[in-house]
Amino acid sequence: ILAGEVGIYKRPSSAEAQLQRQKSCAEAGRRPSLAHFRAHTEEKSETEVEPEDVTLGELLYTMGPGKPVGMTNLMKASPNWSSGQCLEDCKIILITASDFDRVLKTHLSQGWEEKNNFLLHHLLGFQEFARNFNSGPGKTHASYMFAREKVRKGHMFLRQGDVADGALYVLCKGSVEFYRSGPSAYRSAGERLVVSLRHPVAAKQLPQDGFRVPGQRLSGGGGDRRECTMLPGGLFGSMHVSGIAGAAEPFTVVASQPCEVFACTGSNFPRLPYKILEAVRAYLAKVSALREGGFGAYLASIPAVGSAQVSSSRDLETPKYQWPPTAKEAPKRLRIVRSMPSLLEISLGQAAEGSLSPGKRSQQPIQGVSSLASGRSSSQAASA
Repeated sequence: ILAGEVGIYKRPSSAEAQLQRQKSCAEAGRRPSLAHFRAHTEEKSETEVEPEDVTLGELLYTMGPGKPVGMTNLMKASPNWSSGQCLEDCKIILITASDFDRVLKTHLSQGWEEKNNFLLHHLLGFQEFARNFNSGPGKTHASYMFAREKVRKGHMFLRQGDVADGALYVLCKGSVEFYRSGPSAYRSAGERLVVSLRHPVAAKQLPQDGFRVPGQRLSGGGGDRRECTMLPGGLFGSMHVSGIAGAAEPFTVVASQPCEVFACTGSNFPRLPYKILEAVRAYLAKVSALREGGFGAYLASIPAVGSAQVSSSRDLETPKYQWPPTAKEAPKRLRIVRSMPSLLEISLGQAAEGSLSPGKRSQQPIQGVSSLASGRSSSQAASA
C-alpha cells in the first residue's frame, strides 16, 4: 500500500455462523425453526458459486501505507482466509504470485527464520506458542506480527506522560535508555511492572561494572534523568502491554545508538496471541512480587540459553525460604529463573567464596546483570 487504507475482513465459517444463529435465538428466548435450521445447515455443493453481494464479514483490522496485503498467504502458499477492501481511494503496487516467488520469497524466508529464532530465545511465551501452533486457514504465526525496524540514535519510542497505544518491542541490536522527570523513586505498582519489563537493564551500576552511572540528562529534556540502559535481547513496551490501558507512560525511551528492534505495534498488537501476553504479564507480576519481598533488584536478565530459556510462567519459581538467606545458602535459595543465575546469586555466591567483599569490586562486566535499587553497589548488596 502506497497511500490510503485497506480493511481486512473475515467471514465466519459455517459452524461459527450456525453457533452465532443459535446464540441469537437463545437470547431472543426461542428455538430455531426446522426450516431455518435446514436452510443454514445443508452443505454447499462444490460447484455452488457465492453471490457477489455476500457480506465480507467482520472487520478485523486496517492496514495503511507501507503495509503488504496478502503476503502471508503467498509465503505459506495457502488460500486466502480473509478479504481486503479499500476503505478509501488507494494507491498500491501489485506483485504477482510468480514474481513474488521468483524475487522476494527466498529473501523473506531467510529474514523470517532469523526473526523467528531470535524471538524463540528472547520473547516470553513464544516457545510455548510455537510448539502448539498448527498452521491452517485463518491462522497466522505470531512472528508475522513483529516487523524489523531500524532506527537512528535519538529515536524516541515512548514519551513520559503520553497515553500510548499497545506496543511491544524486542531489542535486537544497539541499546536504549530510559529517562524520567522528577524523583527516581517508583511511585506505583504499575510503574514497577513496566521497569521490570525492560530486561536486561543496568541502572545504578558502578562504572567498573561496565555500565555508565545514571544521572545523565536527556539533551534538551530539561529535568529528565536517565534511570537505566537496556542491552540487546531485552524487551519493553507501553503500559498497555502490562494490562494497564489508558495509563500514562512513566518513562521516556530513547535509542542511545542506532538500533534494530522487532516491533509489534498498530494493527498487529491486538492480533498478538494471548498466550504470549499472558506469559509476559505473569512474569512481570512474579518479578514485582519478588521485588516487593526485598530483593533490591529490578530484574535479572534472560539470556538465550537454549532449552533452559524461560517460555512461560510455569518456568518461574518463587523462593520458599525466609528472607534474607545466609551467604552460604544464597546460591541455592535465589534460583529465581531455572538454570539462569541472577545478579544476586552471582554476587552472594562470590561473597560466600570470599571473592567479593566490601571495598572489593569486580572489574569485569557481568553479562546479563540486573539493576540494583537504592543506588547501592554490588558489594554493598552482597554484604547486605
